[in-house]
Amino acid sequence: MTAYFRVTVEDLETGDKQVREIAEGDYVLSTFGGCYLDGMNQYRNGTVQLTIRNHAPAGTPREVESDG
Repeated sequence: MTAYFRVTVEDLETGDKQVREIAEGDYVLSTFGGCYLDGMNQYRNGTVQLTIRNHAPAGTPREVESDG
């Protein structure tokens, strides 16, 4: 396993992309539409609690085959 992962988010209408590399043990939160991160609590034991507001999915996630 590598120490970093590359995460790509693409707007399917415009083709705009954002790419980030994250370290092993970190996390990624991607919100869009009216959904947003409202708060975060970090505890000494490594637990992170995220509060997300306006979560109202317009559909179900779809799995897509990899490009390569």
